[in-house]
Amino acid sequence: NSGSDSNYNKENEECRPASIREKVRGLEKKFVNELLDEDKRYAQILKDLMTDETVAAAMNMSLKETEDALVQMLTANGIERSEAEAKVDRFMNETMVDLNIKHFLPYCKKNLTMEELKEVKEIYNNKEYQKLNSMTLEAQMKHMKHLEATMSQAVISIMSGEEPEPVERNAGYSDRYMSLCKECLEVTNADMLVDNVLSQMSMAMGGNAESNKAIEALGKYFKENFATMYANMYYGTLNEEDLEKVIGYTKKPAMQKFMQANLERSQNLEGYINDVISKVNEFI
Repeated sequence: NSGSDSNYNKENEECRPASIREKVRGLEKKFVNELLDEDKRYAQILKDLMTDETVAAAMNMSLKETEDALVQMLTANGIERSEAEAKVDRFMNETMVDLNIKHFLPYCKKNLTMEELKEVKEIYNNKEYQKLNSMTLEAQMKHMKHLEATMSQAVISIMSGEEPEPVERNAGYSDRYMSLCKECLEVTNADMLVDNVLSQMSMAMGGNAESNKAIEALGKYFKENFATMYANMYYGTLNEEDLEKVIGYTKKPAMQKFMQANLERSQNLEGYINDVISKVNEFI
């Protein structure tokens, strides 16, 4: 409605008979309550999802890292470890998970129906998919330091005006294995997530012509070498059949919509980050 329409409705509200006014107000209240109830139902499903460690890790919510850092901080300041873990566990479950839901809910509602979100929950609850997720996390944790070192070296080379060395295969996996890793990255929107990180780096570096040129070169390097990085990381933990199953689950329409919602969340993190800083400071 335009402003004048809104004023017209307000001015004529009292012209209606009392019984009609009450019905209108009752319908408005019912509509608002239904919206709130819908949000609560979405939020409950998200809470079930986000308290699963593999889901939190896949969404890059950093909950485990935050939890470990807070426990370490409290124990360093003289609190018994068991007490520190209990305090942090309560904070994570009562505050941090709810904070993630608050900032993720709008993107979920935009991209998924309630039934589709329930379908995502069923997929994550599937024993086979849980096992595959755990294997993926295991592979990532095992090779994360090496992966970070490779990326850091590429950044140093590019910032020095040199061409970084391409990533070499560090095991004897087949071309088909490499192809499956590449498809895994494609169906999980990995390229777009890299673009988000590079965009944030560009802003942090000032966004001038020189930094933009370096970021562009870095993006090109990552995209050309991503599949090899991941094949090196996954080989020995996941076989070709495992990768095919991961792709099959991830390609399901509800999962694709869930990943799109997470991608949009990752592109709009400023409010979330500010809330996290505020809540963590309050807790400390």
